[in-house]
Amino acid sequence: LKYAYSNKYYENFHQLLIALKQNKLEAITHYANKITGSGHTSGSDMLTGFIVTIKGVLNDKKFS
Repeated sequence: LKYAYSNKYYENFHQLLIALKQNKLEAITHYANKITGSGHTSGSDMLTGFIVTIKGVLNDKKFS
């Protein structure tokens, strides 16, 4: 959060968010693959946390 507050983002993740917003499947796949390829398990861990968080938000009745 400290880095996000300073406008410092992991570029592949930033591009993934843009692709998701624009519903561009090819770009989503591209950036998801780039993220999962980073680190030993860091990229996969990051995407797993993101997916779990989004599923939680989408299932939360406050956000429906």
